[in-house]
Formats: sequence, structure tokens, C-alpha cells
Amino acid sequence: MNIGIIVWFFACTGAAPPPSDRDHYLASVELASTDPGAAAESCAQIEDAALAGECQSFAAVALAKAGGEALPVCESVRDPVWRQSCRFEVVDAMALTGDEAIAACQDAGQWKERCLSHAIQRELSRAAPRFGLGQELELTAWIEERVVAYGLQSTRPDYAGEQVARVIARRRSRTGPARTFSRAECGTAADSVCQEAYRVIVRERDQGRRISQGVCAGTVDSASVAAAGLPGWEADVAEVVEAAWVQICREARGPGSR
Repeated sequence: MNIGIIVWFFACTGAAPPPSDRDHYLASVELASTDPGAAAESCAQIEDAALAGECQSFAAVALAKAGGEALPVCESVRDPVWRQSCRFEVVDAMALTGDEAIAACQDAGQWKERCLSHAIQRELSRAAPRFGLGQELELTAWIEERVVAYGLQSTRPDYAGEQVARVIARRRSRTGPARTFSRAECGTAADSVCQEAYRVIVRERDQGRRISQGVCAGTVDSASVAAAGLPGWEADVAEVVEAAWVQICREARGPGSR
């Protein structure tokens, strides 16, 4: 139909034009914080499938955070990519773990592996306090078992070791991050895990890499690192930490550095 005829019709009759996709989207944005269920209903009125999917995904996350039934909203998304993304975002927002997460992540498409990995990390954060200093090998075995149970396919070879390294780093942050780093903090973890734990500690304290860039420009030793405000180290872990600094400096110098 000619747009001029449509304009003439509404002008002559005095009838208001029907809400546009933009109107429904903006209405959803306004409703999301107070009534996410109504926000999702507003999104469903959008004719453009991709725009509706984006809108529904945001509304579903808001609904999940409010304790509502959000996964059915994702199921109603017409655009397949946004439907999969919606499931991933909602599983994260609901903080699902275990069988619930495994089932919900199956239809997350290209985000399935990330969906499952995030769920494992949530489960790990709850389970880690059960594994004290000296139980790092047991924690590693537990993570490896959970990876199998979740059916993760694309994890890095030392995924479990990387997760244990993060646990060691978090443990240190709770008990005094400024002190010098020692081998004892890594318990029974392998040297490679201990090395990664130290790198995590440095990254968390130097997120902009400005401090490490300054350290790497000079002599890298425990005293100079400590003087710069990053953790120095004891002699018993020197070889491990010095290897970590080789990688830290390579990252600080940027791509292509050796």
C-alpha cells in the first residue's frame, strides 16, 4: 500500500497509527526494571525477528534476575541466533549449575561451551572452600571429573590447572596479597600451576599492565618487583616466578614480542 494513502487515512480518521517496532522496544526498556514479564510481552509484539530477539533476550535476563521463569521467554524467540544467546545469558543470570545448567545449555548453540564452562566455574567457586591448602591435587581431580560430567569438549589441555591457579590466587587475596610469594602457598600443585597462580596475582593487581611494563623495562628481581608494588618472592619459588615473569613481560610488550 502507498505510504501516502496510509498517512492520509490516519490524518482523516484521526486514528493513531499502530505502535512501531521502536515503540515496543522502548516500552520494554521502560518496563524491564519494574515488570520484566510485561517487558518480554512488549518485545514479542516487534515484527522484526532479530530486533525482537535482542529485546526478548534483555527482558529475559531481567526476568531471571527477578526470580521469574525466563527460559520460556527464550523459547519464544523467533530468531535462532538470539534464541541461543538468550539461553546462555539466562543460564548465567540464574547462576545455574549441575544438571540444570547441563540441560539448559544444550540448546545454546555456538554459546554452549561457554555456557557450560561458566556453570563449572560457578560450581567451583562454591566447592573450592572444601579443598584447603595441601589438597590442590584433589581439587584438580574434582575439576577434571566435573569437566567430563558437563561434557565440555573444547577446554584447553590444562583447564583444570588454570582453575586451581585461580583458586590459589583468590586464597592469597583473602590472607594478605602484599606479602612475598612462596612455594608453600601452592601446596601440592604442580610448578606449572604455581607459575600460573603467580601470573594471575600479578594480572589482578596490574590490570592496565602499566606497572609490569615498568618492571620489565629494567632488571626483574624480587626486590624491584616488590618496590613497584607487586608481590616479590621467596628463594624456594624463584625459578617458577622468574619463568612467570618471562611470560608477563612478553604480554606487557605486546604482540610479536619475544
